[in-house]
Amino acid sequence: MKPTYAVSNNAVADLVRGEDGAPLIGEDGKLQVQINSCGTSVITVEQKANALYTGIKYILTVNVTPDPSLKPQIQIRLTWRNLTALKEAEGEPAMALAARGLAAVASGDAAAFAARATDGRASTPPRPGDVLEYTVTGLNLTPGSAWQAAELKDMIDAKLSFDAKSVEIAPNYATRTDKSTSLGTAAFYDGFDWDDPSLGWKAVDRGGADGYEFDDGTSTLTKGIGSVYGGQSTSVRFQATVGENEGLGDRPEDGRLPEITNEPGGSGGYGKDEDDLAPGEDPVPPEALVPDADIVVVGTGDKDPDTGKFPPDEPTPVLPKDPAAADIQTTVKVELKEHTE
Repeated sequence: MKPTYAVSNNAVADLVRGEDGAPLIGEDGKLQVQINSCGTSVITVEQKANALYTGIKYILTVNVTPDPSLKPQIQIRLTWRNLTALKEAEGEPAMALAARGLAAVASGDAAAFAARATDGRASTPPRPGDVLEYTVTGLNLTPGSAWQAAELKDMIDAKLSFDAKSVEIAPNYATRTDKSTSLGTAAFYDGFDWDDPSLGWKAVDRGGADGYEFDDGTSTLTKGIGSVYGGQSTSVRFQATVGENEGLGDRPEDGRLPEITNEPGGSGGYGKDEDDLAPGEDPVPPEALVPDADIVVVGTGDKDPDTGKFPPDEPTPVLPKDPAAADIQTTVKVELKEHTE
C-alpha cells in the first residue's frame, strides 16, 4: 500500500516533490526535505495495515532556529470584508439579480453591473447593521529572522460595535509567493482564501496568557502573537457591526457620507536567542524594533518615492439605510403622446 504524507507547516519545511506531486525518494531510500524558513514543522508518513503486515507511522519534527542577529523588516496591513453582503450574494434569487441587471442596462451602467454581478453589494461601502470582518496581518520580510514578542493591534472606530467572541488567530502560515512580497500592493490579496483550513484559525478569548486585550477607553484590540518568522505571516481577525447611532444610516443633507476609520499597528523586537535557557537563567528580552522604520503599516496605495512611506488607507464610507418598503410609494402615469390612424 502507498503511504500517506502530511506536513503541518510547509512554510518551514516541506517534502520535495516531483512533477506528479508525489514525494521524491533519494537513492538511499530516504525522503527529501526542503527547508523554507524558521520555526517548527511536523512531517508524518503513515502506511496503513493490511492482511500482510501491520501499519506503521513515522513522525519527523523539524526545528529550524532563527539567526538572532538578523533584524526583521515587518509590514502590517488591515483588510476587511462585508460578511452580511457576502451572505446576501450567496442567497440572492435569480429574479432579483436579473431585475438589477435590467435596471443597470436601462440606466446605461451595464458594464459596472457586469463587474459586480457576482458579488452584489459586497464590493460597495457597508450600510448600518452590516457585520464586517477585519483582519490585521503582520508579515516578516527577512528570511532567517524572527519577529519576537510580537503584537498586532487595531484601534476600532467608535461607529463599530465590536464582537468580543469573534477574535481568531492564524499563526505563522506561509506568505503567498505568487504575488509581490509587499503587502502594500493593491493586488496582494486578490483571490486570497481567508477561510482556507491550512491557515489554522483558532478562537481566542479576552484575557489570560494566550488571550487578547481590549482597551475600552480607546477601543483598541491587542493580541500577542509570539514569534513570526521570515517569509511567514500571522493574522488576527474579528467581527464588528456598523452601528445606527447618531443618525449613521440617515441620508446626509450635505451629500457627505459618514466614514469609518480603523488604525492598525504592531510592536515587537528581535535578537533573543530562542534556544532553551539553562536552569535558573533569566530570559533576555528582545531588542525593540522601531515603528515606521522596522515596523511599517501599509495601505493599498503605492509607496511614495520621495518619502519612502506608504499612504494610509482611505476611510470607509457608510451608505444610508434602504427605506422601509412601506415608505416607498410608486406612481405610474400613462399619457397618450400621439395618434396614428
